Amino acid sequence: MESLISRNISFDEATAFPFFIKRNQSAGGMQYNQILNFPPSLDFSNNMLTGQIPPELGNLKQLHRLDLKRNSISGSIPSELAGMRSLEILDLSHNNLSGVISPSLINLSFLSKFNVTYNNLSGKIPQGGQWSTFPNTSFEGNKDLCGDYSNPCSRSERIPLEWSLV
Repeated sequence: MESLISRNISFDEATAFPFFIKRNQSAGGMQYNQILNFPPSLDFSNNMLTGQIPPELGNLKQLHRLDLKRNSISGSIPSELAGMRSLEILDLSHNNLSGVISPSLINLSFLSKFNVTYNNLSGKIPQGGQWSTFPNTSFEGNKDLCGDYSNPCSRSERIPLEWSLV
């Protein structure tokens, strides 16, 4: 886990450890693929996890993939997840998450797949950066989400609170 924070741990001993073996068609033999060739990932999907997403996951700056789908995770999506600067895939689908999608997540510049389907999320879907590339299907099943991807937001949801007229 420390290597997912700073990537300063030496893997010299692991370089000879094969993660899996597959047939190499071009060389006519077996090919050993090293564990270091795979992007750092945490897959806790389908594990009956409960409770909230630990904000400390945001410290995992070297993590490329976080999969928490199909659990019973509740609470909000921590804004601290924006600290996972290398994150490419974030799947939080099929849980009991509530609240808004933190606008800080638009700072995840490598994020190419984001899935929060079938939760209880509400509010405006963040806009900016790569978020315009996420399909509508990334947000379905959250009846109280609004924005470009789903229901249009009401006037009060479009105007930031500090700008609204009372």
